[in-house]
Amino acid sequence: MAMYIAVVVNIFGHLAQDSCSFLLKMLKALVQCTIEGEREINKHNEYLINKIPQTIQTTRRKFELEPNLQIFATCPSCCTIYEPVKDLDSGILIYLPRCGHRHWETSNPCNAQLTKIKVENGESIRSPILPFVYQPLSEFEG
Repeated sequence: MAMYIAVVVNIFGHLAQDSCSFLLKMLKALVQCTIEGEREINKHNEYLINKIPQTIQTTRRKFELEPNLQIFATCPSCCTIYEPVKDLDSGILIYLPRCGHRHWETSNPCNAQLTKIKVENGESIRSPILPFVYQPLSEFEG
């Protein structure tokens, strides 16, 4: 029930993720206090308490409410959008480091920097400086 409450206030009440995660922790503590007040905590009750997630992101994933987003790199100079390519071995998205867009056939490429280096899961990867986040329309089909 705690997960339903947190998801409802997150989605319909527009409560921020940090506040919803705090709400989950408070509801978990309330459930735990209620069970402890009535009887000893047995393995079944402990299992139920531990099933309540710590964050709203985990709860939204359990209900399959997280959107499937695609993140493109946008050129900060000319606004050209570049789709990443997924590395088949690691699954990491690979972005072009520089913009290759030409305003005219004979002009020089834009050459603006598209990415910066960031560390993710202990690995250095290129991340868009100006991300363009897109949710495909096919995600809305029922």
